[in-house]
Amino acid sequence: MAAELVIGRVRTTHGVRGELKVESLSGETEHFLNLARVTMIRAPGGPDAERETLEVESVRVAHRLVIMKLAGYDVPETARRWRGCEIAVDRARAAPLAQDEYYYADLVGLTVCVGRVRCGRVSDLWEGGPTVLLGIIRNDGEQRLVPFQAEFVASVDLEEGRLVLENEEVIS
Repeated sequence: MAAELVIGRVRTTHGVRGELKVESLSGETEHFLNLARVTMIRAPGGPDAERETLEVESVRVAHRLVIMKLAGYDVPETARRWRGCEIAVDRARAAPLAQDEYYYADLVGLTVCVGRVRCGRVSDLWEGGPTVLLGIIRNDGEQRLVPFQAEFVASVDLEEGRLVLENEEVIS
């Protein structure tokens, strides 16, 4: 499991003091309020991704957005460099999970099975519409999208590294 999790994305600057408007990727905001430091990731997922760990001066929540002030960035012109960046923290600082909830980072890479037969792996997750879609690369290299819902996914076992589908037709 990943030791660090992405919890938010910087949308833009806010006001004249160098604050940032941050979207919580979980929809939860409470876990942002006690952050002392964060890792900013520029060009996330790309080959040129840059990471920088910074001190957090202040955090508040306004209309489901997080307003965050980073140390050393006191005007919008300097804070603007973080626009579009992802914000990562140690796993212990991420939003707590309810029963049957998972961090996306823990699902990517799981072996996909029907029963005990391996049929692929989770390559990514897609958000859109009413449910999250699992991107699954089948053994033959073809990709399928499967709704992450009980009708399609029988179980998730992070310790075993397996996601079990209800039946093979789901990825046929």
